[in-house]
Amino acid sequence: MRKRMVVLVFLVVIVVGGVLASRRRPAAPAPSPPPTAQPPVEAVVVEVTPVRRGTIARTLDLTGSIISAQDVNVTPKIPGKIAAILVTEGSRVARGQAIARLEAAELLAQVAQAEQSVRQARAGQELARARLAATVSGARSQERALAENAVRQAEANLRNAEAEAARMQQ
Repeated sequence: MRKRMVVLVFLVVIVVGGVLASRRRPAAPAPSPPPTAQPPVEAVVVEVTPVRRGTIARTLDLTGSIISAQDVNVTPKIPGKIAAILVTEGSRVARGQAIARLEAAELLAQVAQAEQSVRQARAGQELARARLAATVSGARSQERALAENAVRQAEANLRNAEAEAARMQQ
């Protein structure tokens, strides 16, 4: 502990002595840089005009991406290949206006298939009615009920086929 005290006092004396010595000695002036040769200044010709009022045309050439304020997804009501586009890109269209025409070959085939389904359903209905007429005379009640159910089912099939055909034609 005593050694620490002696070292501490010694350090304090050195610091105080350094501070006092720096106050007594005047600071040496900073050496001035040696004179250098300045390059000669060139005269610049300036045109002066009086102030006047006018407009300033200012244009900028920029590149970037444009994002529309509104975005619309166009989807057909039925699937198919597009045969023709009826409007140009960027043009205005009214609600319900046709903008494209689909190929008709596949659609016409679907209509023909739906009409064939109607014909088959009518034939099935006629067959079921004929069987019902044959079972009415002398048949058991169970056989008659089965024949009546077959007629009702055939009529339902006919209604579905007619509705599908009408939808296809539209």
